[in-house]
Parts: sequence; structure tokens; C-alpha cells
Amino acid sequence: MRKGLGVFIFIWLFLSLASGARAAERIQFKSGSNSGTVSGSVKGYDMASYLFGAKAGQAVTIRLSSKNRFLYFNLVDPATSNTVPGAPSPGTVTEWSGTLPKSGDYQIDVFLMRNEARRGKTAPFTLDLTIK
Repeated sequence: MRKGLGVFIFIWLFLSLASGARAAERIQFKSGSNSGTVSGSVKGYDMASYLFGAKAGQAVTIRLSSKNRFLYFNLVDPATSNTVPGAPSPGTVTEWSGTLPKSGDYQIDVFLMRNEARRGKTAPFTLDLTIK
């Protein structure tokens, strides 16, 4: 089972880099607010990436809403390109809450699972981020 997950992550990363993923967009928070929302869509093997800054120990909640049930996200430390420790495995959740391990920028990558991506499907979505 672990080997299969490792192969999936490798393929996902390869396809993410090869697909010409868009530049990451920073999630903006209104003055005095601890949450932000962005809307977008992904098609095929494309990926939408969003950046946000936070401090070590802050609690984060990420919610991805879409009519397409094969749309997921991954939380990445852009400095290392690794999934954030304690974050969900890529392609497993549409909602996650956790504590961030260090201060700095984090990246949320939104993508379609391979079966939908290879069909060229388009998936509109809304991404909600709350930091406490």
C-alpha cells in the first residue's frame, strides 16, 4: 500500500511540473479578517496554486468545495516542495484542519484526480482558508 502511495505522489508531482501549472496566486484577507476565499477552476492535468503566509503554531482550516467529487488539494511548503508534515496525503481530502509547523509561506495546490484529468474534465471550485 505504501509503495502505491509513493508511486501516486511521484506521478502527481511529475504531471504537476509537466502540465505547465499556473503561477501561484496569493490569497488575500480583508483587513481585520482571519479568512479568505478564492474561486477558480482546473482542467485536465492543470493545477491551481495559492499562497498564504502564516506563523508557526497557527491553526489552519482549508475547505475545497466543488461539484466534481474528484477534485482535491495538497498543502505544500514551497521552500522544500514537500507536503507539510501532518497535512493530508495528496488526493485524499477536500477539508483539513491542522497546526502549521513553521512560519512562512505555504502553498495549496488544487488538482483533479488522474481519472478525471485524463478525460480533460473541467472543475470549478471555491477554496476557503481560515487561519487562527
